[in-house]
Amino acid sequence: MQSIPFWYWAAGLALAGWTLRWSSFPTLFYDDHAYHLRLWTELLTRQRALFDVQSQIWAVAPFAIDLLHAGLSLMAFADARSAMNLALGIMLLVLVARILHRLSLPSWVQWLLLCLMASTPMLGNLLLSLQTELLLAVVALAGLRLAIDAEGGWRGSHVLGILACSALCAAIKLPGAVLGVALLAALAVRWWCQRAEVPTAPGHLRWHACWLLVPIVFVALHSYAWAWQLTGNPVFPLYNAIFLSPLAYPENFSDMQWVHGFSLWNYVRAFFQTSKFFEGGDYTAGWQYLFLLPLCLAALWRQSVPAGLKITAVPVLGFGLVMFAVTQYWRYLFPAMPMAVILMAALFVGKNRYLQAFALVAALACTVANLWFFPKASWTMRSPAQAAYWQQGKEELVRLHVPVVHLTQEVNRLAPGSRVLYPPELPQGATLHGTPVYATWYSPFRERRFLLLADAEGMRRFLDDEKLDFALLNMGTPKPYTTPVRLLREHLAQYGTVVAQQGALILYRLGDVPLLYRQVFDLRAAMREPAETTPLLLPASPAGVEALPQPRVLAKLDTGRASQLRYSARLRCPSAQGVFVAQINWDQGDPYYRLVDCQAQDFSFVEAAAIPYGARQGWLYLDARDAGTVVVEELSVDVR
Repeated sequence: MQSIPFWYWAAGLALAGWTLRWSSFPTLFYDDHAYHLRLWTELLTRQRALFDVQSQIWAVAPFAIDLLHAGLSLMAFADARSAMNLALGIMLLVLVARILHRLSLPSWVQWLLLCLMASTPMLGNLLLSLQTELLLAVVALAGLRLAIDAEGGWRGSHVLGILACSALCAAIKLPGAVLGVALLAALAVRWWCQRAEVPTAPGHLRWHACWLLVPIVFVALHSYAWAWQLTGNPVFPLYNAIFLSPLAYPENFSDMQWVHGFSLWNYVRAFFQTSKFFEGGDYTAGWQYLFLLPLCLAALWRQSVPAGLKITAVPVLGFGLVMFAVTQYWRYLFPAMPMAVILMAALFVGKNRYLQAFALVAALACTVANLWFFPKASWTMRSPAQAAYWQQGKEELVRLHVPVVHLTQEVNRLAPGSRVLYPPELPQGATLHGTPVYATWYSPFRERRFLLLADAEGMRRFLDDEKLDFALLNMGTPKPYTTPVRLLREHLAQYGTVVAQQGALILYRLGDVPLLYRQVFDLRAAMREPAETTPLLLPASPAGVEALPQPRVLAKLDTGRASQLRYSARLRCPSAQGVFVAQINWDQGDPYYRLVDCQAQDFSFVEAAAIPYGARQGWLYLDARDAGTVVVEELSVDVR
């Protein structure tokens, strides 16, 4: 520390702290609430893992990161992801510093490269979620540190340590097996370079090593063996066209969204069009990997470069090239990124001051550029990190970004052990103290049955067969609804009791008999007998009432002490473009607001929703957007 100016030290520490503080966010990511949090929930509520692949196709995927999170969360009795990721982030930076120090680099170079790593936008993204790549990077750095230290003869602890790191890589994720092999290759290259100095291991060490290989092999293969026993496919659901598990379709899964082709052009394009290679903003790939990595690979083979630095190229290139050739998804490359930053130390070795000066300026420029685009690495970073420093801020972020969590908690409070159907676009029931039911590709056979539903009777049988207690409906998207979603909405309007609402999400308790409503408004009755019903505040014709682009009040409703409404309308659109706005403003609480797509010339819409607590009156609005005018032929509002 004394060899670094104080301002340099303070600036680097502030940079690292600025990055690590993003771990304070609560768990908001789609994959976490769809899958990663499930193991912790099952161990908490059932004291065992179910590995229910029929409800969640990824249930038997390598689960080391989920098991680590589950253990820490059980001890904390709360979601420990933030603390775990903070620890992993600190460990990653410490390992980078230790390896650079082991290579006897100048202190200012060590600190410069550490700050460069801390500024990498992908690191901030991984601090926000339970994705596997952060743990993979830490384990890989530990293995690399042992490989660099494995010199001057046999060191059984180093060999077994690298084997353990390789086994952990395989246990974390299937691509981690490639990373584990790359670490073993680095050790082999290290030994080959000093082959004259490596003696044969003593007999008693070889004997003990053989026994220790048993738990190492178990760590590496137990999740694959368990998947094979449960499904008949050791890497389920991947490569199922080869293993032909009956629990999935016989096809090799691949997300074609991220497959652009293995080429140098796509590698360069990833830095400028990052959103096409990762779920983040452009220019967030980490600029050092575009400008400094090619230079350091060229400078790596100089005689002045330490041998320990040269072997770092083995896992960087071995893992990086294989992964980028398979799929051009940038997050999958992160385990090689810290090791690639270590490789960049080759630019500061030797006596070429011009090269070092250029590398210094380039590293500082890449750090500044990384920090400039850093907030675009994740959609959650639209909120400032300090918003999550206190519990109240965390809860507000969850309510804003993942409202399904609050409704799941409501089911946990009311009826733990229930079966809940989640919307196809929001299969995020991992924290449910029961059984989340998905009609998505996470449950392919159930999804197929759901998509083939064509009438109300088929929907009723589907819900009965699944033995559902609750269902969630999403009012937030105006995009075209499939027939099954429409049938589900109509079934819930007749049989579903609204339990709670959070934003655009409504939680219904399913019943066996139709609910009894009383009518408070009917458009046709008001047109026939205006003196005996709720009066109309807009002109009407025998064809109905026109909804114009300007919102207008159609009628004033008196709901009394009702807690639930049923909104029914029959609409005629001039085309399949635009939306009709179903809206009721209450005297208390949030309005009922729904965008209904114009799907055909003549179609109907029905939905049940909550009436805010304490609301006694409401104003029924008509509005149409991007469709010219929409003719409302029939409209009724019932309450209970």
